[in-house]
Amino acid sequence: MRENPKILISILTYNSVDVVEDCLLSIKNQTSKNFKCFVFDNNSTDNIKEVVSKYKFVEFIQVGRNEGYSGGNNFAYKYFKTSYPKEFIMLILNPDSILDINFVDEVTKFIQLEPNFDLANPLIKDRNSYHSQNNFFSLTFTPIGYEVKNLSSNIEKTRFVNGCCMLINLKKFESRSLFKDYFLYFEDTQLSIYHAIKNNMNFVIHKTYVEHNSSRDSYLPYKVFYCERNRFRYILDTYNKYFILLYFPFFLFFRTLILGTLILKLRGKYPYISHFKGNYEGLKYFFKKFLIEKNGVGFIQTLKFLFFTKFKKKR
Repeated sequence: MRENPKILISILTYNSVDVVEDCLLSIKNQTSKNFKCFVFDNNSTDNIKEVVSKYKFVEFIQVGRNEGYSGGNNFAYKYFKTSYPKEFIMLILNPDSILDINFVDEVTKFIQLEPNFDLANPLIKDRNSYHSQNNFFSLTFTPIGYEVKNLSSNIEKTRFVNGCCMLINLKKFESRSLFKDYFLYFEDTQLSIYHAIKNNMNFVIHKTYVEHNSSRDSYLPYKVFYCERNRFRYILDTYNKYFILLYFPFFLFFRTLILGTLILKLRGKYPYISHFKGNYEGLKYFFKKFLIEKNGVGFIQTLKFLFFTKFKKKR
């Protein structure tokens, strides 16, 4: 393995001119320059190209039409595989994310420690606290962050790797596409959970962080629609059919409880129509594909992963 593999940073934009400059500045100010930076644009209608052109270290590439998160990042994945075959570290970074100044340096050190990793991400910073996404509520397949008081030299194996700042070992991915075609939401969940069950080589790096506000406008109708639709796709694309048959009635029950809670909590402002539309499209896809799709990861593997696997920090 090369001593210092260059990190290929991929920022996918769509009308992101209001946030992308802070992201680019955080990359420009990195203590280590061991990276190449690219902006892949999903056919924005704002002046994103003009803004990005001010940053000479960034290469701007037009994807074409709006392919969503999955399509745009698959485009970047294929571009790197073809144009940079000797490089093997890809970083997917949301345009509304800001990197710690030492991020590239700490990631380079991590790669030396764990060269066989699949996926990784740093801690997620929220104001003055840091969060790991390692907790996982198995009953609804939901990643839940827990607070970490201080940065440390620890790394830990994890179930879920957040797509806002996802480090990818391209040597471990030989498929033609990186993500399933979900357009928006749950692509990162499907990819990271599937690989966590199979290989147990996903990590959280505690020495560095990314600032990202994932809760902003969480209940916009289109976001609710894609989240609800893709939740069903994710289950079908990840888990063994026998496990799905066992679990699916419980899953529907818990999702119904969550819907009721959201409607009450938001006092009628929750876009329940988008929720039901998403459920309908998701269920339609689920029952259409259930009998013809191949089995996901093994039944015993899945049970062990969801209910019995404990991840411990390591140095």
